Amino acid sequence: MENGISNLPSPIPYPLSPKQYLKRTDRGGKVALDSPGVLRKGAGDRVAKKNKKKKKRGKASDPEALHARLRSNLGRLLGYGTGVFNDRAVSNLQLRGHAGLRASHLAVVRNMSVDGTRITELARRAGMTKQAMGQLVRELCEQGYLDLATDPIDRRAKRVTYTASGRQLALHAAESVTEVEAEFKQAMGKGGVKQLRKLLGRLVDAFGGG
Repeated sequence: MENGISNLPSPIPYPLSPKQYLKRTDRGGKVALDSPGVLRKGAGDRVAKKNKKKKKRGKASDPEALHARLRSNLGRLLGYGTGVFNDRAVSNLQLRGHAGLRASHLAVVRNMSVDGTRITELARRAGMTKQAMGQLVRELCEQGYLDLATDPIDRRAKRVTYTASGRQLALHAAESVTEVEAEFKQAMGKGGVKQLRKLLGRLVDAFGGG
């Protein structure tokens, strides 16, 4: 047989119009035909597989399916949970008289040591830049919660310590966290919160969080 396909398997009948016949071999992914009205054996299966793959790609690009995937992705769910927790905690603190506190300030309070912490260490613990942490520290200094002074061990560094008002803020923050966790336990069940804490702890350990 001509066109270099004399050694191919015997053809099987397949209804196609003459205009649909392809004269190439299937080496480049094309369907190969031996003669008008005949499709080489096995080529039909390859066409079906290709069509199935195209159908799957179509589903992946479907707007509704894509929207559902984005809404259920892990990053969004973690972010939503963090947002809810922070909003509840800040609301509780504002009710306790800390009207100027914002959710972003929690990054300082959560990562402060009792005897004070360097700004660089606060930034590392919070997973943010030194400049961003420095801005939050200055805002809390202006509200009277923190003092910023030269570190006695390394005079090139700045050390952040609590004022009397800041220690009161830290106490109220701990109470607020307990209250929000109680809300989460009501929503998820005691076992659910315990499991969530355990899994998130593994995540922190795996990625070197502080």
